[in-house]
Amino acid sequence: MSRARLIAFYLPQYHPIPENDAWWGEGFTEWTNVRRATPLFPGHRQPRVPGELGYYDLRDAATRGAQAELARAHGVEGFAWWHYWFGDGRRLLQRPFEEVLRSGRPDLPFCLAWANQSWTGVWHAAPDRVLVEQRYPPGDLARHFEAVRPALADPRYIRVEGRLLFLVHSPAALPGGRAFAETWRRLARSAGLGGLFLAALAWPGWDPRSAGFDAAVVDNPATAISLLSWPLGALLHRVKRVVRLDLSGALARRRRRPRVFDYREAARRALPPLGAAPERFPCAIPD
Repeated sequence: MSRARLIAFYLPQYHPIPENDAWWGEGFTEWTNVRRATPLFPGHRQPRVPGELGYYDLRDAATRGAQAELARAHGVEGFAWWHYWFGDGRRLLQRPFEEVLRSGRPDLPFCLAWANQSWTGVWHAAPDRVLVEQRYPPGDLARHFEAVRPALADPRYIRVEGRLLFLVHSPAALPGGRAFAETWRRLARSAGLGGLFLAALAWPGWDPRSAGFDAAVVDNPATAISLLSWPLGALLHRVKRVVRLDLSGALARRRRRPRVFDYREAARRALPPLGAAPERFPCAIPD
């Protein structure tokens, strides 16, 4: 039996950018939110103080190297870097990964995960405030592919079954049905990169084959059990998938107080039995 391959999602929000300075104040990073966290229920351990790396800045190459060493020491094969492409070349938070790509360091394997969602003020109680809209203009699939092509060609890039692993956060938001998968597969072959292994974060019932993908990453079992146990939430989730609405504000207003679930129960409800669905990858959310 082959060994499980552990890949950690990597959020590049831990360094300042001009846009966040303008929206939330000078020097804002995800650490700003971490420091502000307060307990929401008995036993909720907040705020969390970072460990040996401290309140790091991802512009620091030494920090990125230390993260890679920690990953190796704990059996993590590589990082899935969140990648922000909003259409027509609009990108955010790209500097740390561009430095990793340009420098060749650290030599830890990586892949890209496209966070194809609009940026809103949802984490700041302003879900209706659109900061950057996710767009899909005509001809953008090829432009996007060319932008990530240097990363795909890097020898560190993670492969599954010999194919380059690329993830998409919201497959239901992609226009044109199977157009994304078919176009990118064709472009990868034309570029001499071989095949693509396309995976998407998805609701447990989503069939990756319906959109031309190879696998689904069952995203956030805590959210899954919350929605499954709340009929209106499950209905809104399905409506969102069909009409592509951002209902995060409605969900937040409906649940003004936190709902606490047991992680074991969440995993049981959200994930299929191991081996029952080989095209579904489980996603662990520690702590």
